[in-house]
Amino acid sequence: MRPLLILLLLFNLGWLLWHLLWPAEEQARPLPPPAQGVARLQLLSERRPAVAEASPAPGTVPQEDEAGGAQAPMLHCYSLGPFRDRKTAQRALERLKSAGVEAGLRSLEEQSFVGYWVYLPPFASRDEARKVARELARKGIKDFYIVSDREQRNAISLGLFRDQFHANRRLARLRAMGYHPRKQVRKRDRTVWWIDYSLQGEAEAAADVVKAILEGDGRLDRVGRSCPAD
Repeated sequence: MRPLLILLLLFNLGWLLWHLLWPAEEQARPLPPPAQGVARLQLLSERRPAVAEASPAPGTVPQEDEAGGAQAPMLHCYSLGPFRDRKTAQRALERLKSAGVEAGLRSLEEQSFVGYWVYLPPFASRDEARKVARELARKGIKDFYIVSDREQRNAISLGLFRDQFHANRRLARLRAMGYHPRKQVRKRDRTVWWIDYSLQGEAEAAADVVKAILEGDGRLDRVGRSCPAD
């Protein structure tokens, strides 16, 4: 029995000396390589942080097209007007062209507002219209006339007003006198001119010319339009 205990004691001492002299890290053997087609496992600590690609600041580097070259500046198209007469439009056109702007002149037919017309509808005859006109004069209405145009012949015109306030005031006064006046918006056909122009990118010289033209005539405006297809 005693020899067996001595043998076990020697075995335990040998095992202890083995682990003291050769630590577990040195005893570890590398794993066999993975089979073909199987991805190797990677610890998070083994991964290297990805380096983000620096993007250029807006406006500092020109964009590139599919061929790798820089894109042309964006095309902007506008219309300037409406000009009431051709000579004024032509002078503005020449100013833009002198600034290096590609521009052209375009005419347009439109109806322009004239005013609010207050009138008494046409009477059956000229004599009846004259009779009513004499009544108006006796009641203090003086700015009127009998219409001779074919469309409104024998009507009595009682004024053309640029705003509704004065037109409505004349209507109210005539109604108070027992008449039945009417109000009509009057327009007339006229020709106006527009300048169509286009800019590549930002053109400061052209912007200054357009600003000067707009400030010279408060009735003008600049509106954007679709650029023609190539």
